[in-house]
Amino acid sequence: MDLQAQYAATALMATAGAVMGAVYDVYRTSLKEWRFLKRFSPLFDLGYWLVATVFVFTLLLGTNDGDVRLVIFFLLGAGWFIYYKIAHALVVASTRMVVRFVYQCLRLVYKTILLLIVTPCLYACRSILALFRTADRGLASMEPVIVWPVVKTGRGLQGGATWGTRRAKKYLGRIAVRGEEVGRRMANRYHALLARLFSGGGSGGDDGET
Repeated sequence: MDLQAQYAATALMATAGAVMGAVYDVYRTSLKEWRFLKRFSPLFDLGYWLVATVFVFTLLLGTNDGDVRLVIFFLLGAGWFIYYKIAHALVVASTRMVVRFVYQCLRLVYKTILLLIVTPCLYACRSILALFRTADRGLASMEPVIVWPVVKTGRGLQGGATWGTRRAKKYLGRIAVRGEEVGRRMANRYHALLARLFSGGGSGGDDGET
């Protein structure tokens, strides 16, 4: 590798260290501002170092065919140190301001949706429920007036059916008694007729023998 290529690789590795430092500050500041993301901090750390490793080795492949030397880590550290002394505070402050601005924008969008969509829907649902409750109370108050004639009519029909059943049983009972009496009378007359016939036939036979 010639001297010019070495200078380019040195500047590139130092720049890579500064970029990694800036990305790390942006990432850690965002995690501090978005508190609900802190529980995923180990996972984000692992992802950051994997991406940083791939980034550095990709640069090395383009400059010195992926040859890893101890000076590479020194250059990365030097680039990060220069960044930390010059732009660390600015990057952290800018990131915090941007994150808070985004948070306020999202909060404004949330309140707008809540005011224009969610609140009218809830009000409409509550109005419909109140209307149903009022109608239910009105029907409940009118229930005795509506149901009472039906109950009375049902009771009247039930009473009429009971009276008719009793009358029918009584009438059928009388018919059965009369039929039984008529049957007995006819049976008695039949027996009497048979007795007369048999008694008359027996006396004529006796006279012929004498």
